[in-house]
Amino acid sequence: MADFLVLSLKKYVEERFAGPLKSNERITLSLDDIRRMDRELSAKILEEPISFIPLVEDELNVKFSFVGSFGEYQHTPSTITSNFLGKMVKVEGIITSLSNIKPKLKKSVHEQHNAFYSKEYRDATTLTAFPLTNTVVPQTLQNEVLNFEYGFSTYIDTQAVTIQEMPENTKPGAMPRSMNVILYDDLTDSLKPGDRVVLAGIYKTYCYNNTNFPNYLPTALIVNHVENKNIKQIFEERFKKVTCERTNEYTTQLNENGNISNQMGDTNRHEQIPCSNFPDGESTVTSENVLEYVAPFIFISPQIKKAILLQMIGSENDVCRRSINLLLLGDPSTAKSQILRFVINTMNAISTSGKGSTGVGLTASIVSDKNERRLEAGAMVLADNSIICIDEFDKINYNDSVVLHEVMEQQSISINKAGIHVTLNARAAVLAAANPVYGNFVDDALEKQVKIPESLLSRFDLIFLVIDDGSFDSQIADQVLRNHSSSSDLQDDRVFDLRKFIFECKKYKPRMRKESAQFIIDYYVELRRTKTRFPATPRLLDSLIRLSNANARFRKSNTIDEVDVKEAINMVEHCYTIPKGSLFKRMKLDKHGTEMSVDVENSRNVVAGEASNATSLIKEIISGYREENPDSSFLSLNDVAARCELPLEEISRILTELDAEDIIMFKGETIIFLN
Repeated sequence: MADFLVLSLKKYVEERFAGPLKSNERITLSLDDIRRMDRELSAKILEEPISFIPLVEDELNVKFSFVGSFGEYQHTPSTITSNFLGKMVKVEGIITSLSNIKPKLKKSVHEQHNAFYSKEYRDATTLTAFPLTNTVVPQTLQNEVLNFEYGFSTYIDTQAVTIQEMPENTKPGAMPRSMNVILYDDLTDSLKPGDRVVLAGIYKTYCYNNTNFPNYLPTALIVNHVENKNIKQIFEERFKKVTCERTNEYTTQLNENGNISNQMGDTNRHEQIPCSNFPDGESTVTSENVLEYVAPFIFISPQIKKAILLQMIGSENDVCRRSINLLLLGDPSTAKSQILRFVINTMNAISTSGKGSTGVGLTASIVSDKNERRLEAGAMVLADNSIICIDEFDKINYNDSVVLHEVMEQQSISINKAGIHVTLNARAAVLAAANPVYGNFVDDALEKQVKIPESLLSRFDLIFLVIDDGSFDSQIADQVLRNHSSSSDLQDDRVFDLRKFIFECKKYKPRMRKESAQFIIDYYVELRRTKTRFPATPRLLDSLIRLSNANARFRKSNTIDEVDVKEAINMVEHCYTIPKGSLFKRMKLDKHGTEMSVDVENSRNVVAGEASNATSLIKEIISGYREENPDSSFLSLNDVAARCELPLEEISRILTELDAEDIIMFKGETIIFLN
């Protein structure tokens, strides 16, 4: 049977590729084309690839890549099972880790007394129909070790990769599954962390040097074809798949009602109905009512909903970054986390928490594994060309938040550690939610209640204050009760319609008109001369351009008109302009003056006095404790917090300053006394 399959595949290759083939050339074969010519051959390629494909590759001195429809042999890392061991499969996922490229010995050449010997090596990860070999160095009959000739030996490049299930394919509450992947020869160095790929290859198992045999068998996918896919392509394929499913359900329902069988006559003609015709006729989402589909179960400002929608649509330009960053800063129980959850479910975004995230966890890290360093992607890299939702953004450690500066502005991550120098794409839009320092907003200056560095705040295009002042209690109550009476199927339909609307908007690439550009310039210059709630930096100019561009795509327009600029200005004014009678005023130095507002100067004097009093209080607590416990050499942070009413973050800040002045040693949550 194997000889027949070898002849069939060899015949197909010779007919498909006329003329001589280059040595070690990788040629792509379509399973769909093979299936039309020889259905049995295509089935054997998927079921028994190892029995004959390596023989044809050796005879023709080429390498095969297989593309096309894999049917039931197309899986994700979580759906593939032991039933597919030894079979040709296609796996879809996201690259999370990859190793360095290393040479693998394919054929060794040895010399002894002017006589040469050779030995081929075949391990469990080698695709071959021949028996596997051992790794013992050849010896003579007198047990003399042969001299290894490095220059005459044959090697092949190999690279180990880890592929993880995509966030959109992971079941709710489940851990994303991963699997090992091995790349050979010309396929090495074709991937990087964060790439969304579809890999075709043979799923194999190996058990060398495994003490857990037979309870545990390590497996790997030996790849022969790599296809890079961005999030837009994946969304388009999933959209078409769901659309076709809905079309089939629609035609089946009509067939059961007897409305379509009489007209068509033949049920096989149902396949001729275009999948795209059905949803186009049933779409109810327009630019006028689309905000009703954005987090419909949440009662919140329409400005915030519009900003969330523009972030999901994104901007399209080649000059500055395309992603729109948003920050929701507000009181607890104001649906900030629910908005993040809606974006995660709608756009398959990556979610993380500020308290549970580190700098390397957000960006990338170098991991040592068996005397080898591997590059592993963080959340920002995995969210490339998508959205990352960060809850409790204000809880991120300051040292960890510094790494976000490059990511949020340059849309890339530079790694220079352990001899590895690489730049990874992190073109992700950031949607963050944070709380004020005191938990709730109080009648105090805003700059005392927001402890996020201004260098980080300036990288957000829009910063919304969400305040729970009791103005909309009845509307919120009505919305909550309405949510409990609505159907989940209706919510799924709304999400599907919203995804389709966003996908259609992403097709447009609007260009800026001269009149619109001048309008943006005039407003920006005027805004810089006024007092704003948050610092109006030159980055705000790019924010106006991005918001105008996104609004033009929202209108499905090819040009950025004055109406788009006005909409962007309204959002910026909502976030930056200080309304009359506002309790939260944040002044800045006037551009044309040297004096600051009297209120601001007095406020800063009060803040400085309070800081000095808090430092003195902490010093008194430490001194009193040492007098009460002369034999003790340390004090815990919780003991200090129990003796005063200062916030824990404020106590940590003061102890850090005292540590810098060599008054104490502050490590973790322990205060060590110095003599």
